[in-house]
Amino acid sequence: MTTSERDFADFFVLDSASTLSNLQARRERALLLRAFESSPLSRANFCALKRIEPAALDALLEQARREAPPAPAPPMRRPDAPRRPSPPVRRHSR
Repeated sequence: MTTSERDFADFFVLDSASTLSNLQARRERALLLRAFESSPLSRANFCALKRIEPAALDALLEQARREAPPAPAPPMRRPDAPRRPSPPVRRHSR
């Protein structure tokens, strides 16, 4: 194996390892965001439970929100699909 081949192989291994660690960190941030948004705990109690400083929590949640994929668009109604009937309007007689 030549020097350039060895350098390329080393770069590939390092690049794969760093990509893997980046993906794992991104997944952890996404899980943290989901846990925070669904938690009934106060912010202070959530930070204590996860052993995260409150200032660090803000940064992690902000980054996770930036990395999150956009929400899917609502399904479109076919133009020829029948509309649901509106509920009857109740009129009160006086």
